Amino acid sequence: MVNSKVQSPSLVDRDTRDDCSLYVSSLQRFFDKGCLKIGRSELNSKDPRRRETGLNIYKKSCVLGLYASCAVFAYASHKGLSYRDEEAFELTRFGCENGNKTSCEAKTYLDFKYNNIGKIEDFL
Repeated sequence: MVNSKVQSPSLVDRDTRDDCSLYVSSLQRFFDKGCLKIGRSELNSKDPRRRETGLNIYKKSCVLGLYASCAVFAYASHKGLSYRDEEAFELTRFGCENGNKTSCEAKTYLDFKYNNIGKIEDFL
């Protein structure tokens, strides 16, 4: 289990990051490992491989039922941390269909920006 006081990704051992980036079968285990904190640290890294690891952690947490993570994935992808727009569309749709308002907003924005669906008033 990851110490809850760990702030820096450099203090997290590589095995823990790898374990979080692999599929984790239960949501409780995902929390116990501190995976979202590690995901956030990885997304803030300057190393593109570590940013990909962070994106994968948020993708997996989205699929496990933390639907706000779907929007985090889309935001990170849109901001150029990675170019996985197709996955971002799919994950925001998934989060929105499961009732996450932030994912719905992200989906609406992505639809407008990339697919020319909707109106600018949707964002004002």
